[in-house]
This record gives sequence, structure tokens and C-alpha cells, in this order.
Amino acid sequence: MCLNNMKGTIVSTWISTLRELYGKDTVNAALERLDWDVNRIIAPLDDIADEQAKAIIEQVAHDVGKEPANVWRDLGRHNIYTFSKWFPSYFERSSLKGFLLMMDAVHAQLTKIIRGAKPPRLICTEITPDQVDMEYISKRGLFDYFLGLLEGSAAFFNEQLDYYRYSNFCYIMVISRVIYWAKGYIWDCYGGYRLHSFAYSDGPYETHRR
Repeated sequence: MCLNNMKGTIVSTWISTLRELYGKDTVNAALERLDWDVNRIIAPLDDIADEQAKAIIEQVAHDVGKEPANVWRDLGRHNIYTFSKWFPSYFERSSLKGFLLMMDAVHAQLTKIIRGAKPPRLICTEITPDQVDMEYISKRGLFDYFLGLLEGSAAFFNEQLDYYRYSNFCYIMVISRVIYWAKGYIWDCYGGYRLHSFAYSDGPYETHRR
């Protein structure tokens, strides 16, 4: 089992967003079932076990009758607007592609600003003006949260995002004619989860739109 912590900044944001999405009473009831103090003030540098934070999402999902994956997606879509308020300069890019190309550097900066923070890697490389290679690496494997953040980012930049699902860890994402061939690989606890993209597809797919 992975015994990792995440910083209070992100957990506090999740709880606040969950309350906005599903109601304060619903989320507080879920927290109480997990023996959390609903009035607890979470400091930005507090260390909170990954499993405790994930349990909050799972409990809320159970209580509202949704799959945890769908709650993670909702959370990601809405969190992007919170992040845009915290770090407005990062959202001054003119396009989603420009935003994604700088994300790995932004995460590297956050590890310097917030001691002990362990954000994922998001290595995005422009291949051609219409194709981008994207690699997502995370020991936590919050794949659905990541997809929600992508969807929220597309909405923020007013760009259309479609994705085509092949399996739980295999997607193609098309964002305003920019093709992201996204395929995920599950590693072990210490290797993390890797989402790697290619600009090619040769099979049938199921289409979704956000």
C-alpha cells in the first residue's frame, strides 16, 4: 500500500468544491461518517494522508448515489476555476494548448512554493501546430480527476473538447482540432500512473462530449 500525503491546500479546495456541488449538509454528513470535524480548519501546509482524502470523495459519491469516478470528474471540472483565481497569471494564455504546454513548469514551481507538495508531472510537447504529445505521471493515479481538470480547462478557454473512450485507461481527446491520443498505463505504487498520448488511432471508439 502507498503511504503518501497530500497538502492541506488541495484537500481544503476539494471539500469546499464538494460543498458547492452537492450541498454543505450532504458533505458535512459524509465527513462526520469518516470521523472528521466538520469545523476543522485545514492549514495549507497540513499533511493529510492520500487515503483519507480519497475516502472523502468515495463517501460523498456513495451518499449522493454517484460513481466515485463521476464525482472526481465533477471536482476536476470545477476546481480549475478555483485555481484560476489562485494563480491568475497562469491562465493568461490565449489557448488551451498554450496552457497545457506550461503546466509541468507550473507544477515544478509549486513544489518550491509549497514544501512537501507532490503534484503530478504533465509533460506536454508540441509535435506540430495541430498535434501535441502529452504525458501524465502520478503516483496517486487520479485519472478521472485529471480528465475533469482537462474538461474544465477546455471550458475555461472556450474550446470544444471531445473524448473517445476505449477502456478505463485509454482515451483520445480532440480539443479544437488539436488531437491528443491519450493512453494510460497502470504502474506499481512507486512507479505511479502514466498517461501517454499519441496522435494516431486505428480502431472504433465510443464518443463523449463535454
